[in-house]
Amino acid sequence: MEDSNNWIKEAFKSVQHQQQPRLNADLFSKIEQRINKEGSKVFLMPIWKVAVAAAVILVINLVAFKDVSYTDQNMDSTEYQLGTNYNLYANE
Repeated sequence: MEDSNNWIKEAFKSVQHQQQPRLNADLFSKIEQRINKEGSKVFLMPIWKVAVAAAVILVINLVAFKDVSYTDQNMDSTEYQLGTNYNLYANE
């Protein structure tokens, strides 16, 4: 417990003789003027770029879906082959 109290005391001692920063009285008004002067910049993206991006995403999704469905069909045929070739379910 004393270690934490000593640490707190040391921290207060280290900042005891520091002065509070002094700000320029006009600083806030200068910041406001600069913000109002620059204004907000809006960048409009052409509609064709949005359309191209949507088309690319759609094509990627379709290719991925086709690949997944093709893999599922192969899995079904592989399971059928295992069942028929090795006679796993044959009556003994």
